[in-house]
Amino acid sequence: MRMLSIIKQFENKPNQKRLQLLLTLLRKHKLPFTTESYSFGHEGKNVIIDFGKGKNEIVITSHHDLFPGSAGANDNASTIPVLLSLALHLQKHKPRNSIKIIFFGNEEQDCVGSRAYVRRHGIKNIKSVISLELVGAGEFVALWPISPKVKDSKTFKLITDLLKKKKVQFDSAESVPAFFSDYEPFRSAGLSDSFALTMIPKNQVEEVRAFAAGLRLKSFGILRYPLYYIYMYARVFRFMWKAFTRRLKIPLLFQRYHDKEDKSIYLSEKTLQVVGRLVKNILQELDSGL
Repeated sequence: MRMLSIIKQFENKPNQKRLQLLLTLLRKHKLPFTTESYSFGHEGKNVIIDFGKGKNEIVITSHHDLFPGSAGANDNASTIPVLLSLALHLQKHKPRNSIKIIFFGNEEQDCVGSRAYVRRHGIKNIKSVISLELVGAGEFVALWPISPKVKDSKTFKLITDLLKKKKVQFDSAESVPAFFSDYEPFRSAGLSDSFALTMIPKNQVEEVRAFAAGLRLKSFGILRYPLYYIYMYARVFRFMWKAFTRRLKIPLLFQRYHDKEDKSIYLSEKTLQVVGRLVKNILQELDSGL
């Protein structure tokens, strides 16, 4: 499966068109799915694929919407062919646990789709949630946000042990201020085994570390918590955005995030194929170890 060709179909498409493309793609590959509509501040649909009959649930998530004005390739169309590949794999290899692949809507509006899902279903039987974000470029796996409590979780240990075994370079960050993902509603509901996975180019790893640390500086004072809003609304005014990126030395990966330059030409088929295999390995590890 050529993953980049799938991403190009979603690139620069409005959210409703992206949803329809996703549903068409699932039908083409004869993958059974359900949709759940919600009206939770915003109206939209979550798309859910179920595998297995076990009592315990493992949830692998993505989101099908894009940020207004963004081309939406890495964020987050890059995750769609990766999860499609996983779903096709699960059709042939039945899991021990219940596996849910969920494409959430309205992630860019403070995770509305996933908040609606958690509100409707709760987290009672869920053992693990892995949210894929920006997986189309890079060789380095970043797991975030990993607080001391999350670092002690069984999910984190299983995944990091696997990455070490596979000799995959990785690191974790306790927080990446101004960035978020669909792990949050599950975490807020009490599930510590819930976090995001992102790919980062090796030559940007140190810049990303410094950027995350810089955003946590106490000198930000009362601005520490609303940084997300500063980040987003500064982009409305290009001169403010350029000054902001120079000041904080934002890595190229994040400069393209939520931007018209978030294009498929900057993504790597090799990375996507590697992530596809890695996600299958992670799921197999969680399915046998949780």
